[in-house]
Amino acid sequence: MINNINALPFIVGLISVFSILIGLVTFFSIYQYNKAQVIADRKISQYQQILRDQIKLLDESNKELEQFAYVASHDLQEPLRKITAFSGLLNEQYKDKLEGDGDLYLSRITAAAVRMRLLIKDLLEYSRAGRTDNEKVKTVKLSKVITEMLEDFEIAIQDKSAKISLGKLPNVKGSDTEYRQVFQNLLSNSLKFSNHDRSPEITISSEKAEQALVNKFPTLNSIHSYHWIKVSDNGIGFGKEHADRIFSIFQRLHGNKEYEGTGIGLSISRKIIEKNGGVIFAESTLGKGATFNIILPFISA
Repeated sequence: MINNINALPFIVGLISVFSILIGLVTFFSIYQYNKAQVIADRKISQYQQILRDQIKLLDESNKELEQFAYVASHDLQEPLRKITAFSGLLNEQYKDKLEGDGDLYLSRITAAAVRMRLLIKDLLEYSRAGRTDNEKVKTVKLSKVITEMLEDFEIAIQDKSAKISLGKLPNVKGSDTEYRQVFQNLLSNSLKFSNHDRSPEITISSEKAEQALVNKFPTLNSIHSYHWIKVSDNGIGFGKEHADRIFSIFQRLHGNKEYEGTGIGLSISRKIIEKNGGVIFAESTLGKGATFNIILPFISA
């Protein structure tokens, strides 16, 4: 009993020393953690500033590129207009007087000038695409936009004996002009790349995008809801390996003699859709038609 009492101060002292050591270790750990946190916060702040500077430089570079494309394209229009006009006059006045391959050369000059003007016009549209001011962004009734667009395509639709099926379409955020341009490009492609053995059948429909589909695209916010709009046709289609390539500027899968165009329409469409917070992608089987899929955010009522 006496031995136990004598040992009590030693035990209490040992416990006290042990507690002090634990406290010192804990204090040192907290100090080190706070020090590391301050260093990490400082580095994160520096990285964020570097990122902001890089984004600013990228924005300025993009604006300069857009301005350059606009000015260069605009300035090129005038000399090409003169080439087209004078070659037309030469063709009218001297066509019968040209010898050898002169008539062929003149027609090629005219055709090249016309194609260059078309390329410049499309390049101007591409440089302008997706640049709508925030003040012009509004609720767009896709059904109204597409119905009005189909009226403009009435003759082309009749010439091709095409059948257009239009489902219920949602309202989205953006600009009437931009969405008209998107669906005009898609419909034009469906009519252009139709199969010669059958009349074109084009379906434009919409449904709610499933979460699994939304999760496939890192640029989409998985906590938001999206519309899934599909433009399907029974045309010539294309190989799966070209599904992404067709959205690149000036990329064409067919020669000019087979199908007209500059290869900018789908690039403009992607630029507009992405600017409005969505994605566009294509699916197809060669010879069995194509489906262009557009995913756009739901808007609050």
